[in-house]
Amino acid sequence: MQFLSSPLEQFQILPIVQLHLGIFDFSITNVTLILTLGIGSVIFVLYSLLSEEGNFSVVPNRIQFVFEMFYELIFNMLNDVVGPAGKNYFPYVFTLFTFVVTSNVIGLVPYSFTITSQLIVTFALALMTFVGINLICIREHGMNFFLFIFTSRIRYLFSDLISAY
Repeated sequence: MQFLSSPLEQFQILPIVQLHLGIFDFSITNVTLILTLGIGSVIFVLYSLLSEEGNFSVVPNRIQFVFEMFYELIFNMLNDVVGPAGKNYFPYVFTLFTFVVTSNVIGLVPYSFTITSQLIVTFALALMTFVGINLICIREHGMNFFLFIFTSRIRYLFSDLISAY
């Protein structure tokens, strides 16, 4: 087993299985392996909590209690910040929270890889959230949504342009 000689080597993306199709590189890397491990572990834990009938127990065990605590924490936080309308966005926020927490906990294991340390993962999560929020705001408020962003002077200049749409 090869040990790391520098603490920064844990952030290197190393190929495990090389797979090239033309100009595309579909190699399995340590990032892919850790991402699969993280998603698989969450699915395994949630699946193991199901009873024989296919639903969760009425009297929770310890692991189910932890998941219910996370669920209630995120639900109450979203309800406090957004209000009752936040229930529509709870699945996305809870999934994002679970993904980030699981990725960071796996990164605490020595010689493993923290996926969220890669800029592209952070950028993809932020871009996905940014685009989703803007699409929801445009759906709710129409093109007048952009008037909320501008200051009063710019709002006066662009109000005719935006209200035309």
